[in-house]
Amino acid sequence: MAAQRLVAWNWGDKWKPGKDSGVTVIDLEPSSLVQQHQPLAKAIGRGRIVSHAATPHDHGVLFTFIVDG
Repeated sequence: MAAQRLVAWNWGDKWKPGKDSGVTVIDLEPSSLVQQHQPLAKAIGRGRIVSHAATPHDHGVLFTFIVDG
């Protein structure tokens, strides 16, 4: 199975003022995730993300994940 990545593209200034067109990539492979984003790694555990959603709001973007395992 291919490695999973979360790619967030801030299209325009509505999501995060001052961060126009910024791209963020988070490697969701467990060992990389632990090194870079410990709270997210802890929440996901050793599960596999099977679905996700992104919802823009006034203070940024809310990402939600469905994790199997």
